[in-house]
Amino acid sequence: MKYNIMLSYDYIAKKIEITWYDIKYAIERNLISPVVAIERAIAELSEKDECSQEIIDLACLRPEEPIKQHLDKVINFNISYDDDIVIDKWLYLILDWLFYNKDEFEDPLGLVEQIYADFDYPQQISGFVRYMPSDEPDCGSLELNEKRMYDKWEKYLTKQKKKFCKKR
Repeated sequence: MKYNIMLSYDYIAKKIEITWYDIKYAIERNLISPVVAIERAIAELSEKDECSQEIIDLACLRPEEPIKQHLDKVINFNISYDDDIVIDKWLYLILDWLFYNKDEFEDPLGLVEQIYADFDYPQQISGFVRYMPSDEPDCGSLELNEKRMYDKWEKYLTKQKKKFCKKR
């Protein structure tokens, strides 16, 4: 992943419920820093009366220490995980962050194209990928066509937010 988007634990935690498996998946694909796992463990310690020794060990790690073996101990591998849902969560989080920070980038739609490729060309975002053919007529200018893509991007985010929204 080459788009210099590193989601923070605070950002993720405000948006959706994530599992330890979600965190492991994202760390392995460089979507988030391993520090997110440590921050999640620290948050869990502060929120719960009792935590497992594995969570305590993870919370005590320094950012430069290896995390994989600790994370593997925290994850219950007896539970089945749906990788499609995990992928959809991270696709949503990255595109959401990018959309609301698009002014910081020279070509946000170019980044969408990279994300589209990195996530193996998910159909649900093809409507706001510039090089994908559209069933809709040309709007008459590049600016109007791009505005339509941004509108589709925002609609995708609204739909995914409903799907993954953190229950309060």
